[in-house]
Amino acid sequence: MPITIKSLLCTLSLMTITSMSFAQSEVCQVDGIMQIPTATPFSRLGRLVAVEDDILIIADSLNWEEDLRIYRQLDDQWELEQIIPHPLNATLFGNAICIADGRIFVAAKSAQNEPGIAEGAVFVYEYTGAQWELAQRVNLTNPSIPLLGEFGESIAATDQHLIVGSEAHVYFFKRTENQWQYVQSTGGTFGPRIGASVAVHGNTAILGRHLSASDQSTIDVWVNDGTSWIPNDQIQVTGLKYVVYDGTRVVTHSANSTRPIIYQRSDSPTGWTISFLESLGWDRMGSDSQVSIDYPYLLVGSSDNNKAAVFEHDGNQSLWTLLHELNGEDFDLENLGNSVGLSNSTIVLSNNNRKSPVMATIACTLCRADLNQNQMSDLEDVFLFILALSERNQSADFNEDGSINYLDISEFLHIHAIGCP
Repeated sequence: MPITIKSLLCTLSLMTITSMSFAQSEVCQVDGIMQIPTATPFSRLGRLVAVEDDILIIADSLNWEEDLRIYRQLDDQWELEQIIPHPLNATLFGNAICIADGRIFVAAKSAQNEPGIAEGAVFVYEYTGAQWELAQRVNLTNPSIPLLGEFGESIAATDQHLIVGSEAHVYFFKRTENQWQYVQSTGGTFGPRIGASVAVHGNTAILGRHLSASDQSTIDVWVNDGTSWIPNDQIQVTGLKYVVYDGTRVVTHSANSTRPIIYQRSDSPTGWTISFLESLGWDRMGSDSQVSIDYPYLLVGSSDNNKAAVFEHDGNQSLWTLLHELNGEDFDLENLGNSVGLSNSTIVLSNNNRKSPVMATIACTLCRADLNQNQMSDLEDVFLFILALSERNQSADFNEDGSINYLDISEFLHIHAIGCP
């Protein structure tokens, strides 16, 4: 039976009123999906992407000599701002990239710092107001610093810290007077592949040691005490693929799991609680692609399935639920999701079939009739509205005229009938 003003008032007269709080929920969805136009169909353009606020960089991690493309969002459109040619002798320029505090970091793990010696380097670019310019070439020139090759295998940065992984070490740098200065390395006692992937947030660094799928890998947690970096904790993972860190949660993938695993600090005996994404039935979901997190959203790519998915966390439970699924076939793409980026509700999905990456946004709409915040308008919301009405609570002012009266009842019924987006 439809809810009417008469039935609502009758219910109000019969109810025993108890005081409580009222809130409205947001319903979020992915929209604004578009492909970013690219200048030319490069062989692996979009193999790697990174996004921060209104800056997007697109790299090719497999070509020997490839340029970097920088896009900027202007009036809700992403426009090519600058093409940065690969530096001389910077082989594998773009094998790892990141953006931090408006700076762009590009690794070239086979760059030659001396003729004929491929040691690796990280190139730091800053925006001058007119264009992006090289601010510093970070490499290891001090012979006392251990280097076994592939400096720049992985990189992560904040406004103050730069973490660079290599074949057998992780190197820590600090920004001093706008220059990145070497602080320390992990040293050789921590075993092989400790720098295969790195992440950093604030004064905490996450180092992912990649071994074979059957071997015991580790997630090493290091903390900066203001002077140096020291080991703080370790998580055992079989067949680690990558690490992503948002300051609270570490996201990774294990050979024993068909989906990414999220670790969060807790008071449990292990010091960490584990949560999983809702299973979509994909094989190797996220196993060959990095994920990206901008809480409460998590973006996961699966190039094997030519798909990507956005998950949302409600802040209370250990399960992340599906918000939206994207299929590469809808864009005439293959291998969608081989690299992903998420920042301030902006989604970037790359592919490696010579076509441009895909952009999308997470848009949230206030569901005004959902007073119990269960993402739908139902009978319980009606009862909550009655309570708010009887208490003269401002949340019952649905026509927003500053007063509580019968007009609010009419407006609530109209909004309730429409339901949540």
